[in-house]
Amino acid sequence: MAITKHAVLIGIKEYQLPRLNNLKGTVNDVISIKEMLMANYGFESSNIKTLIDNQATRSSILEATNNLKLTTKPNDFVFIYFSGHGTSSAQLPMEQYTGGLFLYTNCYVFSHQNCVKTENF
Repeated sequence: MAITKHAVLIGIKEYQLPRLNNLKGTVNDVISIKEMLMANYGFESSNIKTLIDNQATRSSILEATNNLKLTTKPNDFVFIYFSGHGTSSAQLPMEQYTGGLFLYTNCYVFSHQNCVKTENF
């Protein structure tokens, strides 16, 4: 059985929240990673989902990763890449989370409900 390669690439440069500075290079990161995956690692463009800036909401990130559960089969390769603001849960005052990564999505209101936690994958 042939292995299929899948990727979800997320880059957030412009944040809606004033407390999160806009970043440089995140969109270029996603474009470069996509080109590299196709040119050097045999990924098909149709199997790469890119979410950039206001496309990268919590719900769209979770939808993209949940779609992987539907479109992949055993032994397929999955690559998830995020370029943007984030923090480790050890830095947050939430004792119930340990060792995870919180990705700050493009949201208007800062709350932990608007973050994507690695346990959501």
